[in-house]
Amino acid sequence: MLLALGIGAATVLFSVLDALLLRPLPVHDPDRIVRLERVRSGGIETLTDFREDVYLALSRRARKITQVAAYLDLNAAYQDGDQPQRVRVQAVSASYFSLFGVGARLGRVLRPEEDEAGGNARAVLLSFDFWTRRYGRDPAVLGRKVTLRGQSFWIAGVLPSGFTGPSIDTSPDVRVALPSLFLLGDEGEIRRGGVWYEIIARLQAGANLDAARDEADALFRGAMEAALSGRPELDDRIREYEMSGTFRLEPIPRGVSRLRKQYSNAAVFLFAAAGLLFTMLCANASGLLLARNAARRHEFAVRMSLGASPRCLIRSTMVESLLLAVSGGLAGLGLALISLPLLVQSRCDHRSPRAEHWLGSPSCRFRHCGQSVHERGDGACASLAGR
Repeated sequence: MLLALGIGAATVLFSVLDALLLRPLPVHDPDRIVRLERVRSGGIETLTDFREDVYLALSRRARKITQVAAYLDLNAAYQDGDQPQRVRVQAVSASYFSLFGVGARLGRVLRPEEDEAGGNARAVLLSFDFWTRRYGRDPAVLGRKVTLRGQSFWIAGVLPSGFTGPSIDTSPDVRVALPSLFLLGDEGEIRRGGVWYEIIARLQAGANLDAARDEADALFRGAMEAALSGRPELDDRIREYEMSGTFRLEPIPRGVSRLRKQYSNAAVFLFAAAGLLFTMLCANASGLLLARNAARRHEFAVRMSLGASPRCLIRSTMVESLLLAVSGGLAGLGLALISLPLLVQSRCDHRSPRAEHWLGSPSCRFRHCGQSVHERGDGACASLAGR
């Protein structure tokens, strides 16, 4: 039992450590994927959302980064002929899937022309997990009519198992095209305040990260100056806030994670402690086996006097030790399989990703700037549960 507890604890903690710190994104060439960030207040505050103008400038004029993609998370009511349910929705550009080198498991992904579709962008892509939970992996879902926030959409495809995008913490249930935001949000508010996206990109082969950052920084400042020059009603403090900070391209070969920043040191410490505990338990089990075999000297002497060879006795004790190790390992793995879902569930919630902040006016953004460390982390904890 002690051996099973040690194996179970070590397995659970290594799974957490692997998901947070070791495992690369399951996509093509993850070492070249970067995320745009602005660092303010001496590195205390990291901003990862940018105006649509910045995304358009980078996607059209950047030369050292390619396949620039934008995305934004929100919650919405999903309905397909029955009671609506709350789902995580991610609006993405069509380049999002080519950047990751990911296609559809069923149907298709978004097409480039759907980025320009305005209010007619109504294709929906389901995550593999949502497709499994909601439809039991029924391939007949393609073309099916569904509603999001009362707006009509249709299912165009299902994404591969294990794909969560850049975040290892959260797995959206549904993905739609960027123009669908005008259907899912307050169009007037969006047009007044603009849309703010998280932006990721892929470095050109052989491109230097510093050179790519300098190019992207120049494009960012040019786009922001052009956008703000057309808004004379904005307060000077807001203008200063929008332009402030150190621009950087952050490599994300292992994805982005709020949980990583919160728990990586604790996970390493606990894994080391579990490893030490496991070593002590193994030493304890070995000592018990040696003591047990020493107490069986009379039994071994009798068996040898009846014709048993030393080789036969060694083989029997080895089989007993092997059975103990295998039973302890299986029990430990069983405990790990039970514990991991409980651990995932304890850290998962479906709080709003603050779409009203992302879609809100600049004045609203300025009031909430002290809360703007936008690391993705509220959600499905898919890195532990799904991969």
